Amino acid sequence: MGEYQLCGLHSRCMGMGVKNPVYGSPAWLKVRAFVLRRDGHWCQIRLPGCRGEANSVDHVVELEDGGAPYDAGNLQAACRPCNSAKGNYRRQARGRGMRQW
Repeated sequence: MGEYQLCGLHSRCMGMGVKNPVYGSPAWLKVRAFVLRRDGHWCQIRLPGCRGEANSVDHVVELEDGGAPYDAGNLQAACRPCNSAKGNYRRQARGRGMRQW
């Protein structure tokens, strides 16, 4: 797992619509483009309602759970509905003390 830690300010902001600074960084934009190409712009999550075409990138192990922010091995292409559904599930699970997808 990565050694990425959120400072107190950002850890309080997560889940409140505040954008994580990772996502606007040049490193993120580069690895995001790589992952979308690697996965053929095809959603790797494939939940019910999946659109197939990926237009976002999902952290397999969420940053809040210790996932590496820029490690392509911790990233997968995802369509927005699947990425949102998985993120919502993880936030709810984290609130119940669970850590795994």
